Amino acid sequence: MQPREQNHAQATFCKKLTRESGRIGWTQSAEYIHRMWRAYLPWPGIFTMWGEKRLKIVIASPSTGLRVDPAKQSNENRPGTPFLTPEKQLAIACGTGALIVERLQLEGKKELDAAAFLRGYPAFVDTKLD
Repeated sequence: MQPREQNHAQATFCKKLTRESGRIGWTQSAEYIHRMWRAYLPWPGIFTMWGEKRLKIVIASPSTGLRVDPAKQSNENRPGTPFLTPEKQLAIACGTGALIVERLQLEGKKELDAAAFLRGYPAFVDTKLD
């Protein structure tokens, strides 16, 4: 394949990535957040805040078949709320759908799979993430 010059009229610039670029906005769809995760791997990664601590999402995927109904008023339907799926997987409600979290890391702690994290922090479910 021969290199060819780009069309400068169609070229766009990307803003400089910072650590804050990876902050999750839970009102976005689960697909969008998963694309963010893929784009920002390995740096800056994606994160949210749980209280005063940064919580890094290390491995996640958008839900397949899990539907979050925003019309319901339960905690699991509010964007940014962690809940357990019927299969006991850790999920976080998004603007559309939910993000299934497999591995995460709380600031100052080591990376854990979701089950181990929940054993150490059982009150995590039904809290609010920022």
